Amino acid sequence: MAIEHALVPDQYVTVNGTKLRYLEAGEGPPLLLIHGLSVHEPADQWRAYLDEMGGSFHLYAIDLPGWGLSDMPLDGYSFPMWVDAVAGFVDAMGMETLDIMAYSFGSWIAGLYIAEHPERVRRFVSLHNPGLNKVVSQYHPADDVEMPSLDRLRRAYASEELAQKVFTEMNRDGRVEAHTALLHYISDPQIREEWSLRHRLAAMPLPILSADRDTGFVDGTVECAKLAPLARILITPSQRPMPELVAAGKAFLLEPEITPIGKVR
Repeated sequence: MAIEHALVPDQYVTVNGTKLRYLEAGEGPPLLLIHGLSVHEPADQWRAYLDEMGGSFHLYAIDLPGWGLSDMPLDGYSFPMWVDAVAGFVDAMGMETLDIMAYSFGSWIAGLYIAEHPERVRRFVSLHNPGLNKVVSQYHPADDVEMPSLDRLRRAYASEELAQKVFTEMNRDGRVEAHTALLHYISDPQIREEWSLRHRLAAMPLPILSADRDTGFVDGTVECAKLAPLARILITPSQRPMPELVAAGKAFLLEPEITPIGKVR
């Protein structure tokens, strides 16, 4: 049955004392979707793909604490907090085992979750993995957080309704302060090194698709494919990269068996 992605309602669950917003759709084995770092990329960034993937998976797209309509914790942000939020959400939804597809910062958090709970995750699709990069992208300046305009969101989202919705989410009281705080935290070189996936990927035996668009900022994606024992890599020059990456991720998750095909040199 087709899912009208613009109409999938917001749902909420409290995990570790933090209220998390999530979207739920589809039927099949559970697939957790985790968003990117940008303030305008909460769980809503996955709405455009709920129709496409909902016929094959029971989809859960969450807002991490600090994004979208989830709580913005007053006591700050940390990698353990985000990983615990994912772990608590997985438990709250009753997922014994699951697949994960995540984008950008969400791939980093997903990788840390998998490192702590390798028995829970069957396959992992990592889109634009920053968990090995030494610095935050130039597109995320911690001292100059600016909310995107409504016109920009109209270009990013398929419908006026959804653009307006995300615009309202972004302009909640405390949003700039929250995003500034989390960007300062993840910009700390020592924190990035401590929580880097570089120290964890070699011990992850599950199948991983490390995929990215060819923007010249793909070092983390390539290194992920080198380090993970059972990884594949996809770098696309597509002008519409996200739909292509999601489609490739879906195909990867649906393959009957994933076998090694050699390492990137």
